[in-house]
Amino acid sequence: MILVDTVFKLEKVEKDILNAEILGVDIETYDYRGKDFGKTRLVQIAVKDEVFVFDLMKIHFPPYLKQVFQDGKKVKIFHNGFYDMSYLIKEFDCKFENTFCTMNATKVLSCGLNVKYSLKSVAKTFLGEEIDKKEQTSDWGGELTQSQIAYASKDASILLKLYETQTKYLKAKKLNKIARLENAMQRIDAYNFAKRFFPEKNLIEEKLSDIEKNVFAGIKPEEIEKAKKLPETINREKEHYIFLKKIKEKGFYPEFRTNWKTNGFFFQKNYSENLKEVFPDITEVCFFHLQLPAIHANARDFKSAELYSNREFFKTREFILLKGIALKDFDLISEYLYLVNDFKKNIPGIIRWHKKMFGLLAEKKPVRLASGKLIHTKNFNIEEDREGFISFLIKAHISDFYKTFIVLAEKEGFRVLQADTNRGKIHLLNGNRAKIEEIISITSQFTFGKPIPPHFYKIT
Repeated sequence: MILVDTVFKLEKVEKDILNAEILGVDIETYDYRGKDFGKTRLVQIAVKDEVFVFDLMKIHFPPYLKQVFQDGKKVKIFHNGFYDMSYLIKEFDCKFENTFCTMNATKVLSCGLNVKYSLKSVAKTFLGEEIDKKEQTSDWGGELTQSQIAYASKDASILLKLYETQTKYLKAKKLNKIARLENAMQRIDAYNFAKRFFPEKNLIEEKLSDIEKNVFAGIKPEEIEKAKKLPETINREKEHYIFLKKIKEKGFYPEFRTNWKTNGFFFQKNYSENLKEVFPDITEVCFFHLQLPAIHANARDFKSAELYSNREFFKTREFILLKGIALKDFDLISEYLYLVNDFKKNIPGIIRWHKKMFGLLAEKKPVRLASGKLIHTKNFNIEEDREGFISFLIKAHISDFYKTFIVLAEKEGFRVLQADTNRGKIHLLNGNRAKIEEIISITSQFTFGKPIPPHFYKIT
């Protein structure tokens, strides 16, 4: 371990870091209470034979680290990379390519089972090593002890061993594609958290003033904000006001989430239609009936794809029946019971897929989706889930579609402001119709194995 705390050492270690192809990256922070961000004290970089601990209270942030982070040929390994990258982006304007997160890899490999994702637990699971974490909550803003420096060094070095082990598992289980997708989403999440969306100042001031004048009617906003019992209409405006005020002060970032403990369902925690008021230049992309291409991809039922490829098919009762049979929706099936037997003959692939999936459910085994993701059937509770097992799987597949679209859109220079996966909406800034259509085509090919027809989406 080398503590880099002088300009001489800073220059001396540059060559070793620039020559490394795989690097473990970790940071230690302080002074964060009550804030979104504190300050970075240490940046630890582990390479094959050494760990370099940069003390940023003694030296400036090295420019060559920014070069390494942005190099797409070098692998940067993190554990909970969202945290580390968001700090490095916020404080030092770093950009990241080709990252690998050992926490993400654990989530992907565990098929969503209820496992612990801390570095201590992951190291124990994959390496059989115990990590002493007692220095984790120590004071990183004061004079560093040898124990703190040794702790920081160990955390970075163990990432290299985890990477070597986890990449073997990912390759063996054919989960590389899903892991890359999750790591790309993590980079976007970190960037959005660090680099917030700020609306036009005059526009948001106008909206706040309008609520104060026409809703609060002379009552001080502070009094309204503290009030606990208000009429429902006033309470909605109060929440709206607080939401806009927070955006004015701290900016907005989409809180994208994946529920790994169920089916890997992707959603946005803080989605709000109110954003359209203060971000007027929004391009909205709406998707329709994505369950059908997802089912086609998994069941490989080419007859079903032939049906939904025709725009006019959506106007027929057979369209509703196809969804009913494909998703095991018994209410829809019973409504068209007299058509079911004849219609089933046209879509034998879906019926065979149903039987196979329910067999795996009975055995409590993992299911591999067409997107490449593994979903463990132990997470499905027949008594509690009203939508059914097939919908459970299809939602997981469609979630990968939305993530892929977001990753490709951000790569093209768009910024994704919101994603409502339940209603099939995505809001972008700087949208370009031709480029969006190209992204949809690539996304569809990636997740469904073929492009979706143009009547499956609308761009406005």
